[in-house]
Amino acid sequence: MKALIIKGTEFSPQITFNPELLKFEISGESRPEDAGKLYGVVLEWLEEYLKTNKSRKTVPNPSQIKFEFNLLYFNTVSAKYILEILRVLHAHFANGPGIKILWYYKAKDEDMKESGEEFARLVNIPFEFIQL
Repeated sequence: MKALIIKGTEFSPQITFNPELLKFEISGESRPEDAGKLYGVVLEWLEEYLKTNKSRKTVPNPSQIKFEFNLLYFNTVSAKYILEILRVLHAHFANGPGIKILWYYKAKDEDMKESGEEFARLVNIPFEFIQL
């Protein structure tokens, strides 16, 4: 499956979903003007990727799959879509091999860490919190 690469801007995050490298990352700021359009593309790609891999079993070791969130800021609308991404991941991996969420935050940004902790409580996926 072809990688999904969306270049970040001042208002929208960099999205790098590269299945060949098993690299899945959302980074930067997320306060896009049309979050539904941006994250709609992301969710559509993700669901197709997960469906394809489930049927073909193309991931060499699914326990190695890590999704990285390295966000400096996200608004309320983006939070809704981040949670939806996490729910899609949970639904796919609930009865199979694991996945890990890497949640990055700056040392002085307790709000970002707490946001990640709240997401972790809402979905049953292992989170690793990484202080930068």
